[in-house]
Amino acid sequence: MVQGIIVTDNNIIISQSYTYLINSKLRIYNINNNTKKLDNSNLDKTITLPPMAEGMFIKDNDIYILFESNSNSYKGAYPKIKKILKISI
Repeated sequence: MVQGIIVTDNNIIISQSYTYLINSKLRIYNINNNTKKLDNSNLDKTITLPPMAEGMFIKDNDIYILFESNSNSYKGAYPKIKKILKISI
């Protein structure tokens, strides 16, 4: 399930998360004016993240990711990520 999305001039970046039992994925796709869909043909990189990656934003070449695991609704989640994760791309 897609939890967050960033669109840049050359990329679409999505965070995928489903449950606190499975690691999340950050998927980076190359796009251009001819891109019609996101699939393995334009998938540039997949990064494994802790479970429950959710919202994110980009500044310069850094992606900042928030995690849903620290919310009261998921008190049984482990690990609890209480900080923003920064990834340089």
